[in-house]
Amino acid sequence: LLLLSELACIGWALPPGRDALRSHREMLAAVLRYSAPGDRVMDASGAAVFRQRPYYPLLDSPQAWQAGRRAWSDAVANELVRHATHLVMRQSLPPLSDSFVARNYLPLQGQLYVAGRVLAAAPAGAERPLRLELPGDYTLTDGVKAIPAAMDGEPAATHWHLEAGMHYLQLPGDEPLLLLDSRAWEAGWRPGPA
Repeated sequence: LLLLSELACIGWALPPGRDALRSHREMLAAVLRYSAPGDRVMDASGAAVFRQRPYYPLLDSPQAWQAGRRAWSDAVANELVRHATHLVMRQSLPPLSDSFVARNYLPLQGQLYVAGRVLAAAPAGAERPLRLELPGDYTLTDGVKAIPAAMDGEPAATHWHLEAGMHYLQLPGDEPLLLLDSRAWEAGWRPGPA
């Protein structure tokens, strides 16, 4: 009777066929697919074990609270920019860093975010200022296909290496578009319409 009740408890807690680690395995597969070995991936507690982090202090440690969340927040965002980190696990991040991620990254899968921005609709042909906080290689897309456009007065292209700062984009149409990390785009990620 004791053995049967123990087996029933185990079956209730861990039902057969339920894969408790599936989401973690999918996240690790996405990290490997959308990053190269030398790239950095920001996660709060070492979840992306195959890639280095741009910032090493543990964000969920008691020391984080003692040192002050604002200083840690600024440090994380600065390191994301300094290392041009294009993949972020958006969990356990301090508030300022989380707002930086919200402005400069798009949801890829679960808590995994990739560098990118939604560009709101603008009149066709109008030069649109774009303040970029995170340097890197970006592709302009409608979410399904790459869209050629002129950037900073250069001839039309679909992707560019952009430094942080002001850029001027001449959009070809008036629909919303995405400025997306080129590596994720080339690896096959299609987020769908903006």
